Amino acid sequence: GDNWDQVLYPGENIFITCILFPDSLVGWMGGKPHALVKSDDGGFSWQQAEIDTSILAFLPVLNIKFFNSQYGYASGGAFENAGVIWNTTNGGDKWFAIDRVFAPPDPVHQIHLFDSLNVIGSSGDREVFGVGMIRTTNGGGFWEYNNIGIQGVAYDLEFRTDYNAWAALGSAETLIYS
Repeated sequence: GDNWDQVLYPGENIFITCILFPDSLVGWMGGKPHALVKSDDGGFSWQQAEIDTSILAFLPVLNIKFFNSQYGYASGGAFENAGVIWNTTNGGDKWFAIDRVFAPPDPVHQIHLFDSLNVIGSSGDREVFGVGMIRTTNGGGFWEYNNIGIQGVAYDLEFRTDYNAWAALGSAETLIYS
């Protein structure tokens, strides 16, 4: 990180919000509006990933994580609109958005993958509901969203161990832990 060079993203009006390089060639970026793009050549070229056509599929992407080369999750959403989590089981060839009945009320900012089946995401609403956490234990077939009774938005979530987690609440100037 001593020296940095600049590369412009080839698309117009795309605001990149997250990036992930699981290895030296494969990279993923997410952004607004609904950008989920992949590179197979170390970031020199990017292609839009195939995303299902549900109404939630077109919300901004805020985070991307892979458990291994095949199983991955991305999260995002729009404030006061809905949250969304996408998953892939084929290395990102196709992504599927969470079923609308499980969608949280606010964006999912961060996700943590315990394994390919067990995932937790952090969310929240500053004014009304407070911090929310969304979980699946079956690889995304069923999701459960819970408000935890603390005001704020969990913008970041980090697990030190499988049982010890911290989240940053941004403008609430608070950290929470479990």
